[in-house]
Amino acid sequence: MAAVQLRPSASVSASVPNTHPHHTNEANTPSYRSVVTVAAAILLSGCQAGLTPTAGPSSPTSAPPSIIPTPSASPTPASTPSGTWIRLAPADGPPGAPIHIDGFLPGGPSAADADGNPTLQHTTVCWDGCLTGFTAVGVPVEWSADEAGRFTIDFTAPSVPWWSPLGPAPVQNGDYAVGIQCLGPLVPGCANQEAQATATFQLAGAEPKRCGPGQPCAELTLTPQHAQPGDTLTISGWAPIIETINGKPFGYTLAIDGAGLGSPSGPIGQVTQQLGGGLSGQLTVPQTVPGAGPLSAGSYNVLLQASTPQTVIVGQGGPTVATASLNLGPSVTWASLGSGPPVWLAPSADLVNPSVSIDPGNPQRLAYCASDAIRLSDDAGRSWRDVPVGGAVEAVDHLGLQIMSGGAPRCISISLDATRPDSLYVVFPTADQQMGAPPEFFNGLTTSDGGDTWHIIPAPGQPSDFPFGGFAGFPEGRIEALFNVTGADAPATVAETTRDGGTTWDPAPMCCPGSGPCLRWGPAPGSIGGMGAPRPQALLRSTDAGQTWLATDVTLDLHASVAGAAAGFGGSSVLVVAGDEAFPARWSIDGGASWTVVALPALSGSAGSPNSFPALQILPDGSLIAFGPDGNWEGLPPYGQSWCSLSDVRLPQMPVRFSFTEDDVWWLDPVTGSPASAPLGATACSG
Repeated sequence: MAAVQLRPSASVSASVPNTHPHHTNEANTPSYRSVVTVAAAILLSGCQAGLTPTAGPSSPTSAPPSIIPTPSASPTPASTPSGTWIRLAPADGPPGAPIHIDGFLPGGPSAADADGNPTLQHTTVCWDGCLTGFTAVGVPVEWSADEAGRFTIDFTAPSVPWWSPLGPAPVQNGDYAVGIQCLGPLVPGCANQEAQATATFQLAGAEPKRCGPGQPCAELTLTPQHAQPGDTLTISGWAPIIETINGKPFGYTLAIDGAGLGSPSGPIGQVTQQLGGGLSGQLTVPQTVPGAGPLSAGSYNVLLQASTPQTVIVGQGGPTVATASLNLGPSVTWASLGSGPPVWLAPSADLVNPSVSIDPGNPQRLAYCASDAIRLSDDAGRSWRDVPVGGAVEAVDHLGLQIMSGGAPRCISISLDATRPDSLYVVFPTADQQMGAPPEFFNGLTTSDGGDTWHIIPAPGQPSDFPFGGFAGFPEGRIEALFNVTGADAPATVAETTRDGGTTWDPAPMCCPGSGPCLRWGPAPGSIGGMGAPRPQALLRSTDAGQTWLATDVTLDLHASVAGAAAGFGGSSVLVVAGDEAFPARWSIDGGASWTVVALPALSGSAGSPNSFPALQILPDGSLIAFGPDGNWEGLPPYGQSWCSLSDVRLPQMPVRFSFTEDDVWWLDPVTGSPASAPLGATACSG
C-alpha cells in the first residue's frame, strides 16, 4: 500500500488540510488498492500545490470523488463466507456515541473457554476500514456463557478527526464501516488484514471544527524555540488520532530535519496524546542523530510523524503531519573548558565487570575479586594473598540465596577500610536457590577478621523495602552502605555508616567529598529483573553539606562495561563522562543544578559513529581516555582539539575500567581476570 511523505512546513506550527475522501466499505470495492494509490497521489499534490479538499458524502453541495466508488450500505449485518457477523445498536448517532456490538464468530469460544486467555478477551475495532481508518486495539470482548461464538463489544464512535494513509479525515456526517479484526484465537498477520465482519453506522449531527475545508488540522509547538543539545523542550499541539491501544491514543513520533542533514532523521522522541487529540510531552534535544552525526548550530524543523505499519515508508518515517521550527545554538567544546586536574574522581557502580579496588587511605593496598577468593596486596601488587569467601556463601545460604558466578563464588566489587586492614566490604551477585535468575540480587557482606566470618549488612528497614545499593569508603575510615529507599528520590538517611570495621552500623546521611562540589553517586540497583531490565544510577547533589540530597538530571544506565564517572573541580564545577550515553560528556558550574552538553572531537577513524566513545574515562590530570575504533587507546588532554593515539604496548588491547594510584594505572584482564598495570604516563599523549 502506498504511503505518503508530506512536505514539512518551515513555520513554528503547521496545519495539514483535510484531503481525506470519505467512503463506505472501501475494502469491498474491486479496485481498493489502486484507489488508495491514486488517492495518496492526490494528497501529495494537494499539500504541495494547495489542492482544495472535498466535502464528505453528506454535504449537499459536493459529491464523493469519482475515483472511490460508494456502494449502498446493507441493512443486514455483513459477514464473511465463514459466517462471522456483527450488529450495531444503535446503528446511528452523533460523534462520541456509545455503540454496542453484538456478533457471532463460528467456532469461537464460550465465556469459560476465554477465561484467563488475554488473546480471546480483547480484539481490535475498526472505524472506516482496518487498513485506512481509525483502529482501537485491545478492546474488551465479552463471550456468551450459553452460546459459543456469540460475543458483545462496547465501542465509542470517534468525536475528533483521525489520520490514515489517505490523510486527515474530519468528523462529518455519513455512513461508516465499523469492523472487527483479530477476534478469537490469534492468527499471525491478522493486524495486516481487513475486518472479519463489518456493519454500517450512520454518523449524524457532526459539526466539523478541525481538518475540514478552511479549518486548521495538526499543530506542533516547541517551548522554547531556541535551545542547545541536551536542553529539554516542552511539546504541545493537536493532531488527529491514529489508533488507541487499551484506550490510550498512540502512533506519533518526532524527527528532525534541516541545517544540512539532507533528509529527516529517525525518531528522536515521542509525544503523549489525549483522546481529544491534544499533544503533550518533552523532548531532549539530541547531540547527534543516526546516520548524520552531531547536530551543528543552525535552523531545524522538528517533525510530527504518523507512525503505523500502514503509514511508515520503508527506510523513512511516517507522513509528516505538522512541523515546528527550532534554532539550535552551538555546544560547549572540550577545548573551551580548560578544567585542569580534578580534586576528586568518582566512578559509577560496575554491575558487569569487576575492577581493581584501591584503599582510599593507602594506595599500596589493592584488592580484586578472584574465583573462589578475594585477592589482597599490601605492597602495590608485588605480592598477593587470598581472603576466603566460604563464610559469605554460608551467609547468603541462610537467606535462601546462592552466589551467582558460573562456577566458584566470585564477588563484583570490594571496598577497603582505610583504618582496619582486616575489614572488607564486598558485593556479591545472588539468585534464588530454587528458581535461579532472573531476578539477580546484589547483597552486601562484610568481614572484620580477614575472611574467617562474614555477615550480611543489616538494612535500615525490611529488606524488601530497602534493597542494598553498594558501598563507599573514605580516607578517614568511614564506610557507607547505601540502600535504595522507596517512596522518595533521596531521603536524608539512604546510608548506614560504620567506623569500627563493620561491627556496628548506624543510619546517617551520605557525606560530601572532602573538597570541591558536593555530589555523590546514589545507590546502584539492588536487583536486575533480566538482561534488558534498566540499571539506573543517579548522580545526587547536596546544598546543605550532605544533610539532604537531591537528584540531578544525570542518571546512567549501568549496562555498559565501563558505565561512567564524575569528576569534581574547584568551586562548584563537575564533569560527568559516559561513553555509551546519548550525551558522553556533561558539564556543570553550579554543583549539578544545571548541565551543559560538551562536544567532544570524534575519535580517529570514527566517521561512521562520531558520538561513540567506548570505555570513556577521565584521568587524574583531567585528560580523557577512550578505546578507539582501530583497537588502540586514544587520549584527549585538557584544552585538546583532537585525540592522540596511545600506542604504549603495556595498555590492554580491549576496553576495561581503569583504577589509579599516584604512579600507576590498574585494570583486570577481561579474559583471565588477573590484575595488570602500567605507569600512569602510558595514558598521556606524547609531545
